[in-house]
Amino acid sequence: ILKYLRNTKDMVLVYGEKPEAEQKVFCYADASFQTDKDDTKSQTGYVFVLNGGTVDWKSAKQSTVVMSSTEVEYIATTEASIEAV
Repeated sequence: ILKYLRNTKDMVLVYGEKPEAEQKVFCYADASFQTDKDDTKSQTGYVFVLNGGTVDWKSAKQSTVVMSSTEVEYIATTEASIEAV
């Protein structure tokens, strides 16, 4: 790994073709209701995409037990919004 890092230290990630081009950021969030049948907690996931390249993501079990699929989607959207800010 160290050899690879030493040989690629001048490489950079480029998001978009030109620095002055418009930056496009998208966020996709989703959740599944009561994924874990043992504790009835749901799963949340989101990904942030900048000009077609992933820059942040998360997938985790929610810390609270919810009673509807609408509520679990609301929590997923809220968590993604907090991360965006």
